Amino acid sequence: MNTSAGNQFDRGAHWYRDSTPWVRDSELTRLMVSALARHVPRGVCADVGAGGCDVARAALDDGIGPWLCFDTSFAMLNSVASPGLWRVQAEGVRLPLRRGSVAGGICRSALHYVGARRGLAEWRRVLVDGGCLVLAQKVADNVEPEIDWYLEVQRLRSVVPREWYYGKDLLRYAQEAGMEVLGSTFYRGLYEADVDTWASRRGVLAPSVASRLRKLTERGFDPEFADRIGFRRVDNSLRMQITWHILVCGAGRQALWGDR
Repeated sequence: MNTSAGNQFDRGAHWYRDSTPWVRDSELTRLMVSALARHVPRGVCADVGAGGCDVARAALDDGIGPWLCFDTSFAMLNSVASPGLWRVQAEGVRLPLRRGSVAGGICRSALHYVGARRGLAEWRRVLVDGGCLVLAQKVADNVEPEIDWYLEVQRLRSVVPREWYYGKDLLRYAQEAGMEVLGSTFYRGLYEADVDTWASRRGVLAPSVASRLRKLTERGFDPEFADRIGFRRVDNSLRMQITWHILVCGAGRQALWGDR
């Protein structure tokens, strides 16, 4: 499959892991795997928007799986050696899976590229009755006082178009897709990045865009601004607080399964 999103992420696969600090957030991974372990029945699982398959690898190490890992970019899937994981290039709204064919799944920071309504409907299609999906999605809840500034920053940094959500949006979309919300929690990750690396995405973004982003980060020098949304600039370093909505969705007859 050859998509514009896939092409963009193919070009960025070499810098993505190094310039995206939350990829290495072990606590976020632990929370996702723990939720899976409590709810998912035994069987084949799927990771959509898998990137380097970090969460699927952690879940497999915890005895959950086997795993099919999907991403629009095969270069992203190949960015890290992942023995024991099946990697497939595919879009999140057109998974090459039969109806009711996977026991569980994960989706970390990819739903905004897929589109929540279409992506969750596709998840409901492929999950078995009693199956479980664990989402971890960046949401705009904590930055609402500066939402226009935040959306401009994200628009400039995006390599492909994306959607943005509040936590309540994801709850509604999951229910509209026919899934039962089994768990909903917010996790605030704290991350640090070099301003120039972050603004240019390691040289991938145009110099004019990187310059505009660096200018926008200067708001973070203001302590009151930083306190409002958790985005602080200290010299040439950014200290960012990102709010994740971790949502556990069951696909019908969940009570039949109980804990693994």
